[in-house]
Amino acid sequence: MKGEHHSQESKRKMSEAHKGKSLSEEHRRKISDALKGRTLSEECKRKLSEAKLGKSLSDEHKKNLSKANKGQNPWNTGKHRSKETKEKISSSLKGHKTSKEARRNISKGLKGREVSEETRRKISRSLEGHPVSDETKKKLRGAILNLENFKGNKGSARHQKAVKDVADKLNNGGDKVQVEKSVKIGQRRWRIIDVLVNDTFCYEIGTCEQDKIDELMEHGFEVIHLPYSVLGEN
Repeated sequence: MKGEHHSQESKRKMSEAHKGKSLSEEHRRKISDALKGRTLSEECKRKLSEAKLGKSLSDEHKKNLSKANKGQNPWNTGKHRSKETKEKISSSLKGHKTSKEARRNISKGLKGREVSEETRRKISRSLEGHPVSDETKKKLRGAILNLENFKGNKGSARHQKAVKDVADKLNNGGDKVQVEKSVKIGQRRWRIIDVLVNDTFCYEIGTCEQDKIDELMEHGFEVIHLPYSVLGEN
C-alpha cells in the first residue's frame, strides 16, 4: 500500500521465503519487457541516491556478488557506444575533478594488483590497428606531467628552467643526459625523471615527494635530489 512500509520482521520473513528461489527465463523476460521505456524522475533518482549515501557492502556481500557473476558475460559485451553517447559522456565529464580523497582510495584499491599475461594480451590485441596521433601523444604527455608526483611547481616554467640548467651543466661536463624521461618502475608503474644520466642514476629537481625518491631507490636507482635552494633559487 502506498505510504506504508514493511517492518524489519516482515522484510526478514520475505527474505527467508525467497532464499534459494530463482526466476525462470520467461519470468525475467516479462519483468524486462514491463520495465522497458520507463524513466525515473529526477526526484526519484535523488531519493535513491540519498538512501544509499554512507552505505557500504559487507565483505560477505561482495564475495556473494562476485561468486554470482563469475562466468557470466557483462551486459554490454559486443555493444558499442554511439557518437552521440560519447559526446554526452565527454560533456558531462568536462571540468570534473576527482577529489584527493577519491584518488587516494583508487590508488589504495589498485595497489598490489598485477595484470595477468592473458589480460595484457587482450589489451594489446584490442589496441592493434589504432595508431596514436601526435595530438593525442601531446595530450597524454600533458596529462602525465600533471600527475600527483608533479605536485607544487613541478612542470612550471621555473621548474623547467632549473631542469634545463642542470642538464646543460651535465652535458657540458661530458655526460649525455635526458630530461623529463619516462621510465618504467616494476610491472605497471611509470615515473617521469627530471634528469636521467643512465639506467641507474638520476637527478630530481626542486620539489620532490619522498615516496617518489624511495620508490626509485627501491628499484635500483641512485637519486640525487637538488632543491631550488641548492640551485640558488628562492
